[in-house]
Amino acid sequence: MRKHLATAARWAAPTVVLAQVCLVWTGVFSLGEAVAVGLLLEVLLAGIVITEITLARRAFKTSRSQGADGQEALNQALSAVLPAPVARAMRVEFGLFRALWR
Repeated sequence: MRKHLATAARWAAPTVVLAQVCLVWTGVFSLGEAVAVGLLLEVLLAGIVITEITLARRAFKTSRSQGADGQEALNQALSAVLPAPVARAMRVEFGLFRALWR
């Protein structure tokens, strides 16, 4: 069950945002309907973000308890909540920030 939840959470946020853009762009709904659907999608997106934060935090803590350093634990957390290509890009970005900081 958790595996399916993690997989769904990875793709849910981009899908919800894309759905919002498509509904507004195509003019499928009137202004009132678009506002109602937008609010509903924002609530859904908030739930997705909370789920992803929970999954990332759990993955980070598990990785740290198994002896990983901070960067590796962050990589594990990113991999737990993001699609593989996005997680890889984020790892590179955080690695660059870490290098610049040092």
